[in-house]
Amino acid sequence: GLGDVYKREPDTLINPATGQRYTVREYVQDFIQFSVAMHRTDPTIKVFGPEISEFYGPGAGPSDANGELWMEGFLKGVGAYERANHVTVLDGVSFHRSLFANAQAPYAFLSGTGEWNYLIPGLHQLIAQNLERDVPIALTTINTNPPHQLAPSRGLAALWWADTLGTLMNQQVSYVAFSSVAGAGTPYSLFAAGQQPTPMFRVMELFSRLQRNLVPLEAQRDPVSVYATQDDSHSTVSLLFINKSPTTQLAQISAQNSLFMISPWTSLDVSLKGYSMVVVTLHRNGSGSDEAYSFIAPANNDASTGLVVHAICGNKTDALANALPC
Repeated sequence: GLGDVYKREPDTLINPATGQRYTVREYVQDFIQFSVAMHRTDPTIKVFGPEISEFYGPGAGPSDANGELWMEGFLKGVGAYERANHVTVLDGVSFHRSLFANAQAPYAFLSGTGEWNYLIPGLHQLIAQNLERDVPIALTTINTNPPHQLAPSRGLAALWWADTLGTLMNQQVSYVAFSSVAGAGTPYSLFAAGQQPTPMFRVMELFSRLQRNLVPLEAQRDPVSVYATQDDSHSTVSLLFINKSPTTQLAQISAQNSLFMISPWTSLDVSLKGYSMVVVTLHRNGSGSDEAYSFIAPANNDASTGLVVHAICGNKTDALANALPC
């Protein structure tokens, strides 16, 4: 698991030695000393950095008071030290992200998850250039927006969270930590007052129904996102569908390239109600019942949180009915 980080959000901190905000160069020096000491104490520890408050992408900042880019400068300084001393002091790259300030426009908000498809590959390239190796990426704090700013509705936030987690899974980000676990305000938490689950928690419930191995999919088509996983034996596949539109959509699951048109997998039509998220699990050769877990994000003025509903596929008598996904 993730071991340790040194000074969270150093780009916002005062360096006690100077009385001014940390520069990248100063932080690199302090980080190296910390990591060397930690690895000497525990050679198995994993130390991540730079743990900056935001990362907007290669060349985009944030920067220090001297104009040096935090991520690029950190990786360059650490990489130079590692090569000069033939040691490893950085075991992974970590940063925080609050994606939207005063997030209100729903369509821009829901389409914003696509930025990870550019940011993460660009970060891997920076890592390779400066460290001459790849390391895990950890998004150690994430939420919709900074505290005390306008937030999207609870329902849209849940759809964004599901699509963001799926995108980060596709980009094989190693660690993701939600920034607010319990509370009553915004940005949204997993539990409300009285430990009541929120729509964000229901998203986590759905993800717990996925399998452990990613199956990369080449295409995504709005307004429905789809993510695929399978178990170690390749005998169970779980698909996550996210309908980001207010209208019902139909997803068709069918096996391709089957010899003599005989497939070990069931073909299914899946009804996706407006603003719903559905996990469909299929079993090879009928080794188990195909099933679905679904959650409908609440409407804008709905303060309640529905349940994740379980259904066995194949019991749907009316193909046009939307109460059951399959």
